[in-house]
Amino acid sequence: MNCAAVSYKTALFPVFFLGIQGGMGIYQLTRIPLLLVCFGIASREKRDVPVLFCTFAAGMLSAFVVLGTVLGHFPGLLVKMALWTRGIYLILGSLSLVLGVLFSGLFFIDGGDLRRILSGRRILMAAGAFVLGVLFSLIETPICPGCGSNLSLLADITVGKGNHGWGSIFFLAYASGEALPLLLTTLIAAIGYDTLIENDTREREFFMMGAGFLLFFCSVLFFWTA
Repeated sequence: MNCAAVSYKTALFPVFFLGIQGGMGIYQLTRIPLLLVCFGIASREKRDVPVLFCTFAAGMLSAFVVLGTVLGHFPGLLVKMALWTRGIYLILGSLSLVLGVLFSGLFFIDGGDLRRILSGRRILMAAGAFVLGVLFSLIETPICPGCGSNLSLLADITVGKGNHGWGSIFFLAYASGEALPLLLTTLIAAIGYDTLIENDTREREFFMMGAGFLLFFCSVLFFWTA
């Protein structure tokens, strides 16, 4: 039996738990209000919630595999991308601010029209969630102090050694760990769907406002970091 393969198999669980640790970082947790907003405006019924999560997570996983493979071939790229940190955080902060203001109700903007447009088009809804998962990981992950270095390390010990297959497996395992907080959020949203998301209730209004204010807080975090 190949000793290298045995070593990689042994490392799978530590890589997964490393991903969990990375997913609990404050910057990674900014994905939660983004996903909550997706649930609130794009879901037509309860079964849409796991679909949105799966497509969002699939976007994340795809981006991690691409990023990891690229870093394995060009390890110096991570250092170069660090020079773009300020600009990237300003972009993320601006996006979070716009969404936060929109859904927090600060200007009494009704997201009902947007929800009616998206909830009737499941393919568009799923594609949008996938793109959000890809974009967030592609933009934020490389410059995150913890995630960027973790991904670079995994790339170096796999793709950098010519083990592309194990590299992809490691990247998927790490990204799956990072997605665990999103899975827990999805379970909560699915359990409370009838009250929090489906109907025009006061609870739904508070749910959307809460997601909006969380995004507003995320924008402050990104602007402060920049």
